Amino acid sequence: MGLTWKDGVSTLLLVAIVLVALAVMQEWDWPLLDGYRAGAVAIGVMGLGMCALSGSTSQASEPRGPYFATMSLLGVLALVFAIWTLIADTQEPFVALAVDTVLLWVVATLHHIVSPRGRHAAMGAG
Repeated sequence: MGLTWKDGVSTLLLVAIVLVALAVMQEWDWPLLDGYRAGAVAIGVMGLGMCALSGSTSQASEPRGPYFATMSLLGVLALVFAIWTLIADTQEPFVALAVDTVLLWVVATLHHIVSPRGRHAAMGAG
């Protein structure tokens, strides 16, 4: 399938997520990022943006394949870590959320690189 501008924007969002995670953990005193809860909300919003940009554009993209299973598992884990961080306000689930979001980006980007272009292009992928 190859990489598109959407992958570039997702990469920029990922850089922002890593910076937010570092800012929260290292206490850089960034406005609106005064703790793990605020950081989890910021990572969650940017992660949803990444998902919207780099997700599959077709319902026919192998819903039972290993890619779908991996992304589903990582997505559920991200939700669990986000909720856990919002409840506990501790570093461990926050770091797990950040790492999980990076893994989601890695898997999605690798999938976009190695997927056959013809199959997705015929289905209207951007």
